[in-house]
Amino acid sequence: MKIGVKEKPTIRALNEISPKYPFAAALLAYAIVERILKEYIIKNRKNKSFLDYSYRKPSNRKISLQNCHRCKSKDFVRFFIERIALGDAQKIVIANGKRDYATARNDLMHSNSYLLEQRKYSKAGRHSINKQSYRKAIGHLEFVINNFSDFKIEVNDYEIIVLTKQSGKSAALLTNQHSDA
Repeated sequence: MKIGVKEKPTIRALNEISPKYPFAAALLAYAIVERILKEYIIKNRKNKSFLDYSYRKPSNRKISLQNCHRCKSKDFVRFFIERIALGDAQKIVIANGKRDYATARNDLMHSNSYLLEQRKYSKAGRHSINKQSYRKAIGHLEFVINNFSDFKIEVNDYEIIVLTKQSGKSAALLTNQHSDA
């Protein structure tokens, strides 16, 4: 199983929608982050050196990697992977509390920020805030892809470039001109 390779068309979509819709692009970036981390767990579930086997889902102690890692692949997905969220996957794979993708994604996903703060800004002001959120999301995406998938990317400003194994670099999937206007 190649981790994340099927996400390349989704990355193309990020490059296409991010100039006009940075909020939606940021949410899509976090969906890719979650899928790649979960694929990494599936592929490496039997290797204790890659994953935190002591992890138990706080809301349901029965959901633990230790209890499920020996299941057949289909059962492992059904009984474990489908029941964990981005924050759970992150804790299993990334042993660094400073990388909190789940909180960043949840801040975007839930309307509290919009209802409490963003409504007071103009459309241009909200767009600027959303561009900052997108920049943060693609930084998270770059780290996850480059460390836990079977391909690499590079982020230049707002453009995501998929790198090839042969040359180490490739042309961008799509080039976008991001203006602040």
